[in-house]
Amino acid sequence: MPVPVRAGRRRGLLGETVDGAPATAPVPQGQDALEPTSYDARVLPGPGVDAHYDVTEYVFDEPGTHTVQRAPGGRRSNVLTVEVG
Repeated sequence: MPVPVRAGRRRGLLGETVDGAPATAPVPQGQDALEPTSYDARVLPGPGVDAHYDVTEYVFDEPGTHTVQRAPGGRRSNVLTVEVG
């Protein structure tokens, strides 16, 4: 099972699966998966881009096809498929 080398995202990465198995902590009971518990960045008065995220890195020991998906609070992202040679 791959281990996150750096699970970034300043506000905490929750509900990510790798190869169908949990790779990060689940969303705590009673917390909205899309509502941050705190926000330590500047708020602008219009549409913009939230760039206060770090990259999450995984290391795979075995070659083959691997998948990464976010599924916080029952919502599911697209599946990222990675081919490791």
